[in-house]
Amino acid sequence: MNFRLADRARVDFETSQRTVSDRSSYVKVTTLLLLDKGLPISQISDYLGIDHSTVYRYRKAYETDGLARYLVTDYQGYWGRLSCCQISELRRELNTTLYTDSKQVAAWIEQCWDLHYTPQGIADLLNRIGFS
Repeated sequence: MNFRLADRARVDFETSQRTVSDRSSYVKVTTLLLLDKGLPISQISDYLGIDHSTVYRYRKAYETDGLARYLVTDYQGYWGRLSCCQISELRRELNTTLYTDSKQVAAWIEQCWDLHYTPQGIADLLNRIGFS
């Protein structure tokens, strides 16, 4: 695959590689630097722990969007079905009432907001908001 960065872009990428704070951005920057050095896609994917299609996708994204847009991560994780206000109310309830298992918490949520959670879903929710 013939891929070359302009000299200025290479300097920007090398600077970004040293300053990015998350692994995802580091991998994206490093992928293009390794492509620029002429490494085969199979080696890049092995070194960085990504699949071949991700290398192609990163290259296309950079060519389409440029460096600034390429590094933006728009992913927002799933926060569940409860609103922030409901989570605050659940936290108050958990701090004032002792629940011995997740089924009791699930029953309380269902009674208050008519939302059904499985015991594992409750365990995940409690873990996410700092309870066990």
